[in-house]
Parts: sequence; C-alpha cells; structure tokens
Amino acid sequence: MHVRDGTGLSNTSTTSRHGLSGEDGEGLNPADILLNRLNAFKGVIKNLQQYFTEIAEVETGVSKAMNKASGVLVVPFKDGQQFLGKGGFQDVCVGLRDSAKTNSEQHASAARFVEETIVKNLRRLKQDIKNKIKALKADTSLYSNKVFKEREATQERIASLAKAIGLFDMSGQHQPDMEKMHSDPYVINISLRRQLAKQVHEENLFARALKQCQDEIKTFEAHTIKETKQILSSFAEYQLANASTAFSQSWAPTQLALNILQEDTEWNNFLGLHGHRLFPSELVDANPDDLDYPCKDSPYVQPIKTAHLSRQSSVLKNWKDGYFVLTLAGWLHVFGSADQEKDAVPDHSIYIPTATLGPHSEAGQKQHVFSLDGKGKGGLLHRDAQTFTLRAHSREEMIEWWSEISKRAQSSTFTQPGEGISRSGSVMRSSSVIHPNPATATATAAVVPADHTHGPSPPYQEHHQAPVSSPPVSHDAVPVAAAASPVPVPATPVAAAAPAPVAAPAPGSPAPTGSTVSLNHSEPAAAAPASL
Repeated sequence: MHVRDGTGLSNTSTTSRHGLSGEDGEGLNPADILLNRLNAFKGVIKNLQQYFTEIAEVETGVSKAMNKASGVLVVPFKDGQQFLGKGGFQDVCVGLRDSAKTNSEQHASAARFVEETIVKNLRRLKQDIKNKIKALKADTSLYSNKVFKEREATQERIASLAKAIGLFDMSGQHQPDMEKMHSDPYVINISLRRQLAKQVHEENLFARALKQCQDEIKTFEAHTIKETKQILSSFAEYQLANASTAFSQSWAPTQLALNILQEDTEWNNFLGLHGHRLFPSELVDANPDDLDYPCKDSPYVQPIKTAHLSRQSSVLKNWKDGYFVLTLAGWLHVFGSADQEKDAVPDHSIYIPTATLGPHSEAGQKQHVFSLDGKGKGGLLHRDAQTFTLRAHSREEMIEWWSEISKRAQSSTFTQPGEGISRSGSVMRSSSVIHPNPATATATAAVVPADHTHGPSPPYQEHHQAPVSSPPVSHDAVPVAAAASPVPVPATPVAAAAPAPVAAPAPGSPAPTGSTVSLNHSEPAAAAPASL
C-alpha cells in the first residue's frame, strides 16, 4: 500500500515542473509516459502499414510482369502452315500464355486485397491512435501546473513551520519575531493544513483524470492488439487459400506468435516497467488528515487550552462569542469558530509574555470576567495594542484560564483577601525582581507573602482555605510596603540594643502599650523594640 505524504503523490515519486518524476529522475508526467506508449504503438502500426503497402506493390509489380510475359508468346503462330493448329507445339505456348495471364490476375487480386483490406484497416487503426494522442494532449487536467504550484506552496509552509518552532524551542531568550502573530507555529500549522487540503484536492483531480486516462489507454491498447491480430489473420487466410504450400511453411512462426499474444500481454509488461511512475489507483481521493509532514506532532502545533468564551468589544462594549486558543508559543487567539477550515485566521490575538493580566471577578459576582492588555493583532484597524475582557461560563472555568495565562503573562494585577494591595497595582514576575542586597531581600520577603516570590498571585483562595482573622481591608487602601519604596536598613541593627525590662501583666489586665502579645500561647511573647 502506497502512503501519500505531504510532498508527493507516492512513496517513490517527487515533483518536477512537468509533474512527477520516477526513481530514475526522468521528470516525466505520468500522462507523458502514456503518451509515449501511444506513440510507440503508432510507430509499430505505421511500420505494419508500410510493410503491407510494399507487399501490395510487389503483388502489383508481379501482376504487371506476368501480364507482360504473357504478351511475349504470340499464338497462334504467325507461320501457321509450319505447325499444327491443334495438338501440337502451338498448344504448349498457348498454355504458357494463359498461365502467365492467370498468375497476373491472381497477383493483381492479391494486391487489391492487401491494399483494400490490410493496408486500409491498418491506416484506420493508425488514425485511431493519432486521435487518441491528440485527445490526450488536449486534456488540460493532465498537464496543469496546479499540482506543482500547490506542492511548492506546501513546501514553503513546512519550512516556515520548522523555522517558527526553532525560534521558540531553541532560542532560549526573547526574540522580537516572537511578538508577531504569524510566527506562532500553531497559526502556521493551520495554514499548512489548509494548504495541504488544497494540494490534495488538486492531486485528487489529477489522480482521477490520470486514472481514467490510464484505464482508457489500457482498453484502447487491448483493442489495438485485437484488431492487428484480426488483420494479420485475414491476410494469412487469403494467402493460404490462393498461394502455394511454401507460404504455409513460411507463415507458421508468425501464426504461433499470434496465438501466444494476448490482448493484455503488452500492457502487463508495460506496468511492470513503468508502474512505479504511474499513479497508483489506491491513492485516488486521499484524505489530507492522513498525510504526514515534518513537525506534525510537535507540541507547538497543539493547543494548551481551548474553549468557547466571550470577549467584550472595546467600542460598543457588547459581548461576542468566540473560540479561544492558548498556544505553547505564548499566544492567545480568538477565532470565529472551532472550524479551522472555515476560520483559519484568528480575529484577534495577543502575545501573553509581554501582556498585563488584570484581576478576575470575585466570588459571588454575576459575571466571571478578567482582562488582559498587551501587544497583538486584530480588529478592523489591525492595531498592535489589544485589550481583552474575557467572560467565562463559570467561575471554575474563569479560574482555570486566569491561572494558565498568569503563568505566562509579564505581570499581573490582583487583590488577595486580607492584603492591602491596590487593584491598580502591578506585581512583576519573579524573574524580573532584583534584590540589591541580602538585607533588602530580607526586608522585602518579610512584607510580601511567600506565594508572591514565584510570580503572580494565584487566584482567590477563599474557596480553598479560611482567611486569617483580620479586619477587612478596603481596595482603596494605601498599598503595603511591598509596593512602596524600599526602607533603608539602619547601619546598627535595632536588636543590638538591650531591651528594657517589662513587668509581667497581672492576669486579666490589658497588655501595656508598646508591648507585643504572642498569638500562640505556647511561645513567649516577642520583646518590644527599644525606643530610639
């Protein structure tokens, strides 16, 4: 079973400007191979026609010669008084003359038979072959360059896909081309699959036309051989009926060859010699999904996450449904539908590694939304700046998408219950945080929650664990020290000063001002800092 790949019609065929080429690289279109076959048959039939034309001329010449020879003998003799009129020598000459005339008429009749039956039928057969050749040349479906052009376009997209995957997989650092939507291997692969469908469509059209032509020529060749055998057999029958025994002996090898020759003998031999360059019948109407091509199974052409979500328009503020695709290259694409044959180009795209992810809606709110700002492509004006306000069908779906995007976004704005961080604030990913010295790093770590040291904050946690008891903090509160300028660390640690002794409070009495009471009664209370 032949397997069609993304670049050729069969496992042994490659492309050329004129069509397919075989293993020997002759660069012949399969239709040209069939055309050469017809031309070869035309040459054989033409030679047979010329052969029997010569036979007819020979027969005509013999007839004329015998007729001329019969005229040499003049009977009755001029000097009739010297010979007997009957029963003498004159009767011998009359017999020779009549025999020559008979032979002359026989050869003339043979000439007419060969010319009117053999040569005429061979001439008709040759004309049939010429008409077949003319029809084959006129069939534009067999000589169109569309198959070659579509394969060429497929090769270009395969090269683009490999280049794009190499850009994201092997660069190791950010490249400007990564921020171009058409550099996403996922989008290139969609275009490649559509191109493969176009290529296979043209190949299938070519395959059907070639298969039909191949079958017609097979039938025509069988008809040609059958006609030729009948023509030669009629000649043999005529000769055997009118010629001597010597013809029967000389014709015996020819008759044996005619008996062995079958109508499909030559065609089967032809397929054995050139079948690898003809179109296998099992490849007709191939399915593009069954084709193999480089990087087909790369993770960069597989989506990380897909879903039908809604996006709010930036002008009318209405919601529009779309098919959202998150790719390994860091792109979030919005398609009109999940049918990539219909919608192959995304309507909107945004590059997440340079984007800012906004907070998602809180529990209990009616809509499950969050926003994403960054560079991309889309809209009627195809602006580079893109703002996505996305709406999910459920809170769980929103959390899943927000979490996946937050892993890849450059920065995220968020609000955690119990933390005084403004919604308008921005926390950079951990890879962009630089601690100038250990002291500053320690001070920062003391203020920022531990989860923040590894990137954007995860979604709200109230549905996972109960928050620590603390007074509610307004979202408009002043940002905590994590968002403020770093506080200088004193040269001499405060802990070096001797703490002032503090008397233990009486049971039930309030704690004195300036002291710290441990929330864990199993540990001693922390000492109050000394006064400066």
